[in-house]
Amino acid sequence: MLKKYSLFVTVALSISVIAIIVLLSVVFKSPGEKKVVSTLEILRSEQLVFLVTDKIVTQVIVHVDNSHWLTGTDRALLYTIVTIYYGVDLKKLTEDDLERRGDTVFVDVPEPQILDISVDLKNIQVFESKSGLVRLVDLLKGENTVLDLLTEFEISSRKLAEDAQMFPSREKLLSNLNSFAPLFSEQTGLIIIFR
Repeated sequence: MLKKYSLFVTVALSISVIAIIVLLSVVFKSPGEKKVVSTLEILRSEQLVFLVTDKIVTQVIVHVDNSHWLTGTDRALLYTIVTIYYGVDLKKLTEDDLERRGDTVFVDVPEPQILDISVDLKNIQVFESKSGLVRLVDLLKGENTVLDLLTEFEISSRKLAEDAQMFPSREKLLSNLNSFAPLFSEQTGLIIIFR
């Protein structure tokens, strides 16, 4: 009887070890030959008429902590350098924004806004800390923390920049534009005032 029990335990342990090895090999499978296919398709092309008044280079850090007492540690941090272009979209100018009084032209400048956020893709750094169970769950669900971070990234960049009041006031922007007005006046023979 003891021999049968011992044989049963040995077979059960062997099967368990083989199952664990197979499971681990699936979860932590080293990639074989990687095939990369790149395509380029123009989705939209449009002419932009921007007057960039400020270029702000800043670092942005996005941190996500989905740790849970049951599943374990699940933290990720994304760090990169971002360039934010701020200014005026000149396509918003209409005839109503121009007023001529004699030799003077008044230009009502549209509200300044964030024109573009450019991410330095070469310097993106991602740091992850995950328990084995979280990695297994992510693998089974097809989730990717890095993609989640990148999704939140632009939203975070805009919000942080606005909250930190990195952009000049409208008055400062108009002052800068009016400091260049004499150059326009020389070419047009008119006095140009931005307001």
